[in-house]
Amino acid sequence: MPSASKLPYSPSWSRFADNFQRDLKVWLVFMAALSVCRAAIIFIFCDRMDPDSGVGTALVAMANGTRFDAPVATAWLLPPFLASIASGFLDMPRIAATVRKVVAAIFFPVTFFLGIVTYGFFKEFNDQFNHFILNAIYDDIGAALATVWKEHPVIWASAGLVAGSVALYLGTTRLAEKLNVSRQRLERLTSVGKGPSLCGCRGLPH
Repeated sequence: MPSASKLPYSPSWSRFADNFQRDLKVWLVFMAALSVCRAAIIFIFCDRMDPDSGVGTALVAMANGTRFDAPVATAWLLPPFLASIASGFLDMPRIAATVRKVVAAIFFPVTFFLGIVTYGFFKEFNDQFNHFILNAIYDDIGAALATVWKEHPVIWASAGLVAGSVALYLGTTRLAEKLNVSRQRLERLTSVGKGPSLCGCRGLPH
């Protein structure tokens, strides 16, 4: 049986806060990516808006959209956040960073792919998603894919999706590595005056 000194259990508020601020940065980037996709759809199809609509209407639509984007971005960040919580108890500094990178690597291509699908669907049916989506179940998939290949620049769209996803992934991971508050300062903040910790307890390791 391993000795207690070799166990990775080592509670640390500063280690959790270190990872949490990284998660927060990634969440903001996810929110920005979702907002850009919505803004692109509004801009591309602005000619289909009601003639009485203007910039104010588009801004209201964007603001309302954030109510849906926030839960989506939060759901994506749930695994990294749970890993950050675990990092506050276990001295395994890379686990939270690894989970964060994996989620980011999946988020961007999935988000941009759905954005492209939304563009094509809206262009065809003047709506984001409705009952016509069921046609994908009953129609000839091969014929549908052939139509998409003929009518849309699939290669260029795929290349753009990959390039955009890679660029944003690299930018996001680099941003997450840059801390606004250093671990040393976090340790000082959680131990000033030897007062109660964030959970109202005394003596919790930093």
